[in-house]
Amino acid sequence: MIRLLNAESFTLQQFKDEENPPYVIISHRWAEDPSQEVVYDDMAQPPELRSFRLESKPTSASKITQACQKVLEHTNGEIKHLWLDTVCIKQDNPMELSTAINSMYRLYEEAKVCFAYLSDFPSTEVQTLGQSDWFNRGWTLQELIAPREVQFFDRDWRLLGNRWDLRKELTSRTNIDEKYLIDSMFINFASVSKRIFDVNMPLLYGEGKKRAFRRLQEEIMKHSDDQTLFVWRSEDLASEGVAIYVRLHDVPIDRMDEFIGKIVGTHVGALACEDDRGRGMGVHLQHLVGDQYQRVKTNEILDLSEIEGVTDADLEYLQKNLCVLEPR
Repeated sequence: MIRLLNAESFTLQQFKDEENPPYVIISHRWAEDPSQEVVYDDMAQPPELRSFRLESKPTSASKITQACQKVLEHTNGEIKHLWLDTVCIKQDNPMELSTAINSMYRLYEEAKVCFAYLSDFPSTEVQTLGQSDWFNRGWTLQELIAPREVQFFDRDWRLLGNRWDLRKELTSRTNIDEKYLIDSMFINFASVSKRIFDVNMPLLYGEGKKRAFRRLQEEIMKHSDDQTLFVWRSEDLASEGVAIYVRLHDVPIDRMDEFIGKIVGTHVGALACEDDRGRGMGVHLQHLVGDQYQRVKTNEILDLSEIEGVTDADLEYLQKNLCVLEPR
C-alpha cells in the first residue's frame, strides 16, 4: 500500500502495491521548526479547513504546490502523482512510520524520477552546490543513489541539472564514484565498502554513532563475507575511541605471529580483498588477549605491497575471516 499526492487535484490517494501509478518522489529538508511543515493531518482535512491550515504554513505549502506544478510541467502531464514524506506518511502512527522508514529505499528506487529540492541554494553558483544543507541529512545518500534519475532544483524551483550534469560537484562533495552517479545500477556490483546494503535495522534512539556503526557491520556480515566491510577510514570515529574488535578464525594460537605482521607497535591484519589497482589491503590491529585484536589507527588503510618481507604465500595465511565483537 502506498499513499500519493495527486498533483492535479491536490488530494491524497492510496493504492495497492500492484496498482501503483508512476510517481515522482521529492527529496527535501524539513523546516527548522517541524510544526511549520504541512503534514498528512493537514492535507486530510475537508477543503475549507485544509486551506486554512495551509495558509498558516506558507513556506511549506508553497513547497508542496510548486512541487506539484513541477511534476506536471517536467513530465508533460504524463505523471500525475508524487510522494513527499511530510504528507504521505502519518507521522503520529508508529507502525506506519516504521514501515515507511524500512521501505524508504524501495520507494525511491521505484519512483520514475526524484526531484531534489535545495531550499537554501541559488542556481547562479552551481560550483558551490556542496554547501547546501541538503547534503547534511541522514537520508541524502540513499536519496541520491536509489532513484533511476535525480533532478536538482534551487530554492526558486529552477532546474540545476541531473546527476550526470552535476556529477563532478556531487562526487567532490560526497566522494561517491562518478560511475554510480551516472548509472545507479552499478551500485549492485560494488564491493561492500562502497555500496548501500539491503538490510533492515531497528532504530535505537540515542545509541550514538559508535554502537550504530558496530550494529551495521554485524548486520551486513549476516549476509556477506566481503571483507571490504573493514575498509573504512574515519578520523571522527578514531577520535572517539571507537575500536572494532576482530577475531581471527582458524589460526593456531601458537602460529599467530606467522599470520599477523608486526608494524611499529601494532599489528596489520590483511583483508581478503584488493583496491582498484589490484593491491592487497590491510588494517592496523592492536592485540588484546588470545586471538582477539581491535582496529586502531582507523584513519589509515594499509597497502600490503609496501610492507617489507610479506610474500604472496604469507598473504594467503594473513587473509582470514574477521568478525566484529562487542568490547569487553
